[in-house]
Amino acid sequence: MTLSNNESPHEHIERIRLERFSLNGNGQLFARNPLARSLQNSVDLLSDGLYSEDIHFVLELIQNAEDNTYLPGCSPQLTFRILAEDPTCTPKTDGGLLVVNNEIGLRPNNVDALCDVGESTKIKRQGYIGEKGVGFKSVFKVTRRPYLFSKGYGFYFDREPDSQAGLGYIVPYWVDSIPSNLALQADMTHILLPLDADKRAHVVDQLQRIAPETILFLRKLEGLTVEIPELASLRLIADKTDWPRVVLKNAGKPASYWIHRKEVVRPIDLKEEKRPNVDSRDIDIAFPLQVDPVPEYSVFAYLPTEVQSGYPFLVNADFILSTSRETILVDRPWNKWLCDQIAPCFVEAFVDLVSKPKVRQQAYQFIPLKENIGNSFFSKPVEAIHSKLRKQPVVLTIVGDKPVPPGNARLAPSTFRKLLEKGRSLPQQLQQTPLIRPTLEKYSKQLRAIGVTSLQPAEVRACLQDEGWLADRSPEWFVKLYTYSRFGQKRMR
Repeated sequence: MTLSNNESPHEHIERIRLERFSLNGNGQLFARNPLARSLQNSVDLLSDGLYSEDIHFVLELIQNAEDNTYLPGCSPQLTFRILAEDPTCTPKTDGGLLVVNNEIGLRPNNVDALCDVGESTKIKRQGYIGEKGVGFKSVFKVTRRPYLFSKGYGFYFDREPDSQAGLGYIVPYWVDSIPSNLALQADMTHILLPLDADKRAHVVDQLQRIAPETILFLRKLEGLTVEIPELASLRLIADKTDWPRVVLKNAGKPASYWIHRKEVVRPIDLKEEKRPNVDSRDIDIAFPLQVDPVPEYSVFAYLPTEVQSGYPFLVNADFILSTSRETILVDRPWNKWLCDQIAPCFVEAFVDLVSKPKVRQQAYQFIPLKENIGNSFFSKPVEAIHSKLRKQPVVLTIVGDKPVPPGNARLAPSTFRKLLEKGRSLPQQLQQTPLIRPTLEKYSKQLRAIGVTSLQPAEVRACLQDEGWLADRSPEWFVKLYTYSRFGQKRMR
């Protein structure tokens, strides 16, 4: 069903009521609807799904805003605003929630989809993140009567069955006049949710729990604002002008991330019913360069999940989740494939970070350690990461500015390092197997995991047999050598 020539939004809504639900202009059922039973069964399934699962409706609304269309040059923004009073005076409510989005506005096909069950205007292969057909209808978890105002449209749905059509959730009702105390912004889409009396605290809690990283991996949405009376407002801005460095601004406390994105191609024999016509997907790795406190969430499926990977970095992929978005369905071949792509994406990201002089020193803290992985699903990539990094020139040493493969670099105690006097040349052995930079010593566990070893006794002897290096040494230097010979070699074993 599409908007016919010269048909107004009001006329479109009336036509939907007439053709789909057999309701005339007075709201009376003028004929038996042959699809009524099928529609009722679908609505019943929708209702059961909404109330049997802990659907996070706030994330669903963020997801919808991400999937919306915006004008070129527009900075996509989404605002959640708690209202002290319900402007519609819907019975048994406690205030309201106004959701404002600067998308291009509702189009006829969007409205048609909202008045149906399971229909969607989203095509997964285009990169949309919605999949369950719940989307907007998740708002019925907290409101009986959601209102929409956009591009000339003004209508609401009701959770309770229409007295004539006998259907709830999907029958639209036109709004003749916008409540005078409801301030609407021109060229914005507004969703107004009169909150059920027992849901206000739950909604406020969900809004307060929005993590700053929520918009980190979204492709479109750049700003997210939460306004709650008498509580501190949340205003998140993702500044991506210096990509791959992304700065999240939150109440004047910026957090800096280094993000690497890798497109991965679906194996030809991998089939997934929830991802038809999807031939490739992106994997994102985000290194928290300047973040305080450390993010609570570590695994994203565009939006945060409740899954903790144990990695010292964030992972984003199009994982198939439970309906509540809390867990990854670990037995799905699709998810196993995506998990296998974490290692090559990480290695590319790590090599890129090490190549950037201003941030390279921070890279080594992000090497994952198996001892920190409590989730078996995410343990396999750790070994793959270590194996791949062993073959890459990624270790900074005291020799030059060019990284070397881990097998060529060495760890050494401070007693040995004191033998390397500033301004004097290094022994030939340390030019072949140079020591890591002193600033990297605190990452010795990570470096050992990728193949950096301690300076071996034979290599120490080669240094001490280097006559050119030993020439003209002071007595004080030989005292250092004595200290090292007594204590340093034991620490290296």
